[in-house]
Amino acid sequence: SDWSFGSGDFSIDFWVQFNDINGDQMLISQYDDNLNYWLIYKNSQHKLLIEFTLNGTSKGRYATPTNTITQANSWYHLEFVREGPTCHIYVNDVEQSLQEFTPFGVNDVGNISAPLYIATAIPGNEHFNGWMDELTIEKFAQGAGVPEGATIYIQNIDYNPQGQITRIEYGNGTTTYSY
Repeated sequence: SDWSFGSGDFSIDFWVQFNDINGDQMLISQYDDNLNYWLIYKNSQHKLLIEFTLNGTSKGRYATPTNTITQANSWYHLEFVREGPTCHIYVNDVEQSLQEFTPFGVNDVGNISAPLYIATAIPGNEHFNGWMDELTIEKFAQGAGVPEGATIYIQNIDYNPQGQITRIEYGNGTTTYSY
């Protein structure tokens, strides 16, 4: 239930540096099957997207309408926020204008029963090519503005020379784990 956002507010933020900005690159996702998933990714047109699909029905889908990611080897601070019925995407703390394909409204975005994937949608598919740091996922009680319980901090990600993740240190601010 840690990744069950329901119809409440949430924030997902992290730093990324793309080694190459070409092609689709998945950043964070939870993918059960092609009917049940949520994704945050950069597409081949250099736009950032967030989308939630439950039982084959879109529950929220937004994109930045311009070439948002324009340089390889530059750090970007990205934040994806649901605040009530509204989505916000920030790049380097600047709110972006959005294309709204499916508004959140009061939609419950569901509880996908799948692992949380970092740097891919599903193993072996559309990998992120770069570096990621300080991933934070927070759920907020509706309207309260305080964390509801699921906060995870990615503290360190180690890669092999081929760019594959070999170790992740993560924690809740008190306890650190390694995967």
